[in-house]
Amino acid sequence: PEAVGSALDGLREAVEQGGDALRTGQYDLAVCRIWTDLAARLGPPEIVRPATPRPLALSDVFPAAERARADDTDRSDADRADDADRASGPASASPYTPSAEFFDLVAAEHTATASAPAVAALLADADLSTGPVVDIGAGTGLVTEAVARARPDAEILACEPAVGMRAVLTSRVFSDPDLRSRVTVSADAAPDLDLPDQVSVVLLCGVLGHLDADGRARLWRRLNRRLAPGGLVVVELMQFEEPSALPETRLATATAGRNRYEWSFGAAPDETEDGVMRLHSTWRVYREDATEAEREVHDSYRWEPFGLKDVVAESGMTTRPLPTRPGAPPLAVLTRAPDAPDTPAPATTSTHD
Repeated sequence: PEAVGSALDGLREAVEQGGDALRTGQYDLAVCRIWTDLAARLGPPEIVRPATPRPLALSDVFPAAERARADDTDRSDADRADDADRASGPASASPYTPSAEFFDLVAAEHTATASAPAVAALLADADLSTGPVVDIGAGTGLVTEAVARARPDAEILACEPAVGMRAVLTSRVFSDPDLRSRVTVSADAAPDLDLPDQVSVVLLCGVLGHLDADGRARLWRRLNRRLAPGGLVVVELMQFEEPSALPETRLATATAGRNRYEWSFGAAPDETEDGVMRLHSTWRVYREDATEAEREVHDSYRWEPFGLKDVVAESGMTTRPLPTRPGAPPLAVLTRAPDAPDTPAPATTSTHD
């Protein structure tokens, strides 16, 4: 369908320019006829013999234009409300791609000893029949996989906007038949990701601080509309409740083959935004015992520091901390009160509301 649409676009452009499109395309048409005749005589190999072609609809050739003319009357009020939120501004792309290849060298141990066992214990008896588990900012899929192992009945939507991180996530899912049957990977970013009509659990591990106040308010409104009765929201923050300075410090070393990897992390208040931090991550790759790095990769992230009490105020939900290992980032589960309205009171004043 895309090729047909492209050809028709080219024909239209040629006509608009006053040229003879058929005369100009004689060579291409002749080659096409030769191959058509050859294929008709020989036929394709049995293994790739195509099915009978189906007639193309206008929407197949020009899907965007057809969707733009589609009738909106069959869409739910929640869908229209989500569209209004999305119209208030696009989400920024995640910066994690430069360091994605190294992420699991550090995150795998943290996940295995902190967030994964806590989330697995929480979901052991949770009702997941009311909708999928949505992992927002799934990264390379470490928590996604942990949830899938803990609950073999769970359907999971794993959303990750950073291309590099999503490549690792997709590879993780594709390499495991069980994950492949239950995990859907999405490139959507918070707060404007495409949510199912109803979700049973939402995972927000290391995500909320990347959003500004308006973005978080939009996300909470949308989650409150879609979270099933009795649904759960898991939130993991960083150990910053206000902008702080942290000098670059080597926090981890790992080896793979002949390479040694060192991870350093630093942070400082953002000089251009009040109440915001810039987090800096540096990976250095050394060959065996060399003292000079063969490669150095830098990554930087915007983070708004706040605590769980701020999450409660912004979300309109109740919270309780989840037990995790000492020194791990704050981890909590949020639930809606039975009589809570679908939309929490706004925590900030916004022209987008």
